[in-house]
Amino acid sequence: MCNGNLNGLKSKYPLTAWEVTIAIGVVAAFAIGLWGVYLTMPASDYSFLKLPRNLEDLQILRYLLCLQ
Repeated sequence: MCNGNLNGLKSKYPLTAWEVTIAIGVVAAFAIGLWGVYLTMPASDYSFLKLPRNLEDLQILRYLLCLQ
C-alpha cells in the first residue's frame, strides 16, 4: 500500500505549496482590489433611461433605429 515514500506524490503536482500560496495571494489581492473599486464607485443614476411602456413605443423606437 503506502511505503512512506512521498516522492511519487510530489511529482503528481506541478506546483509546490509555496507557489500555491503565492498564487492564492495574487488572486486574493486581485479580488480585494475589485471589491475596493466596487465600493468606491459613485451611485448610478438611471433617471435618464426611458424604457418603452407599450408596444407602440417599442415600434416607434424600432422604426427610429432603422432610419440610422
